[in-house]
Amino acid sequence: ANAINSTRSQQPEALRWVPAENWHVTLKFIGAATSSEIDGLRHCLNHVARKTAPVEIRLNSIEPFPSSDQPVVLAATGAVCTSGEYLVHELESCCSELGWPEDARNWRCHLTLARIRHQRAFSGERAFSGEPVDIAVAFTTSEMSLLQSTTVAGKISYLPIATAAFEGSDS
Repeated sequence: ANAINSTRSQQPEALRWVPAENWHVTLKFIGAATSSEIDGLRHCLNHVARKTAPVEIRLNSIEPFPSSDQPVVLAATGAVCTSGEYLVHELESCCSELGWPEDARNWRCHLTLARIRHQRAFSGERAFSGEPVDIAVAFTTSEMSLLQSTTVAGKISYLPIATAAFEGSDS
């Protein structure tokens, strides 16, 4: 929290901070979906959650994402335990069976903290000249959600439209 608060005060013009209630780790980006496609995604969520143990997420740095060369957001990045890697793989497979294209990029665990408003102002800041800021945050999540994003008056919010509890075990 201290690293995030310190960063907030250093980047007022360049970044639009994401409110904590909108923080989430994206496992797969879907985009626009019809109601029947959402029903299929709900099935995927439940199917994968039944086989997946609660997932530990470890965030170890704050850095420009997806790269320091062409950042889109400022994110807390890190790693997930084995059950998290299994979760991402199984979710990708299930969505692929429904006709959603597989993501060509390797998935990287990240939590978006801020969106970059002004690229020039951001890239000129010394605090993020390509060097991550070290943090140590770990938490375990016992569920995953399908979120619908909406934008009202320039502000993004996320509404859970389906949630599934992890029921698997690590053994």
